[in-house]
Amino acid sequence: SNNQLTELPEELGLLAALGKLHVTGNKLMRLPAAIGRLQSLDVLDLSNNQLTELPEELGSLANLEELDVSHNELIRLPAWIEHISDLRVLKLTDNPLHHPPLAILCKDSVGDVLESKMCSIHAAARRFFRDLRTHSSEQSSYGKLVLLGAANAGKTSLLSGMQHGKPRPTDEPDRTIQLELSALTIRRSDESFVHLSCWDFGGQQEAYAAVQQPYIVPGALYLL
Repeated sequence: SNNQLTELPEELGLLAALGKLHVTGNKLMRLPAAIGRLQSLDVLDLSNNQLTELPEELGSLANLEELDVSHNELIRLPAWIEHISDLRVLKLTDNPLHHPPLAILCKDSVGDVLESKMCSIHAAARRFFRDLRTHSSEQSSYGKLVLLGAANAGKTSLLSGMQHGKPRPTDEPDRTIQLELSALTIRRSDESFVHLSCWDFGGQQEAYAAVQQPYIVPGALYLL
């Protein structure tokens, strides 16, 4: 750990009896295919590196019980996570995950979303990929657009311009006081449509700043 390593050698695969491997706090961007030959491995700590993906070879580690890939650059989890039957702990804190969405993985037993730092979410990951395999998937054309910011920053004017296809500065009487709901339809290049439910929050600091905080969440797309 903490050795500034940028790669692991292929010869690592010769350590067939290795049970635990801790390479946290390095600069690893990829893992060698040979890591899949470590069939005795039950704990693998890859936290605090620069990994952007997990190789398919990791899916062959049938005895793996704990996998820590927190504090990396992972965008996607591989589907083989579902098939490591002995896996008990999967740590994913502080990764820019899009697939599965972190909000889905970080739900407790009653469906409430937990803070990402509390997530140990192997069961949720398995469930996600099992459901995806069983029921397949389809692309949704619906979403939510939330406009947050200080008062008089131009949020309502921006939304109005998007809805009408040209600049439409908002007059003083029309500025948002609390919350205004509206719709926005965007035409895709393939002539299909995306439908957005628009939530335009008032930005008066003394009244509404605290109300905006719950909408600043991981996994959202921000336009600044």
